[in-house]
Amino acid sequence: NIHRFRPHEIEPMVADQPDSLAAGLMLTFADAGNGELAGVVDRVEDEAVYVNFNHPLAGHNIVFDVHVITVENQ
Repeated sequence: NIHRFRPHEIEPMVADQPDSLAAGLMLTFADAGNGELAGVVDRVEDEAVYVNFNHPLAGHNIVFDVHVITVENQ
């Protein structure tokens, strides 16, 4: 879920810190419903900025340690 943007579309978001536009920078976008959508800059090229909208834990193994307190019949 990586999207390509032109640099001029992203640069206003970091206008106060133009040197901060680099891989790993987290940006906030508005989705279609005007909610917040986080994206992380994947890479910056001369003609494109690639932003990854996957969940930060996507692709990672997650292990849960649980303790079952009770089981009830329905």
